[in-house]
Amino acid sequence: MIPRQTRNPIRTNKQPTEQKTMTTNTTAVIDEFINTVDKDKEYSLKELKDMLTAAFNAKKAAKPAKEAKPAKPAKAAKPADKPKKAPSAYNNYIKATIASLKQDEANKGLTNVDLMRKAAQNWKSLTKQEQEQYKTV
Repeated sequence: MIPRQTRNPIRTNKQPTEQKTMTTNTTAVIDEFINTVDKDKEYSLKELKDMLTAAFNAKKAAKPAKEAKPAKPAKAAKPADKPKKAPSAYNNYIKATIASLKQDEANKGLTNVDLMRKAAQNWKSLTKQEQEQYKTV
């Protein structure tokens, strides 16, 4: 027969933690509960739970309501007649190139991402003078 091994409890050098103090809300709920309990009567678990819940709800109702925060001021509305910013040369080039790449038979199976990559590579290969043509399209 093989002897059974026993586990050694884990020992630490930690000091025992001090007993936590109850908050004033918790103490008030407990005091309210103690005042409602008749010490000569036996209660079921459900009755005790209901009395404790009632004490908690009474304390919660007695709590002062938090002050409402002032509303943030609304952002100023943008004027409706404000003109849009002019598109860059790159944006104009991409718009024109993507349309022509989609019509090309060689690019029929490509996704929009692949078409965009192709157009971006073409943009990088253009000279500065060719890029300037797309500034005012």
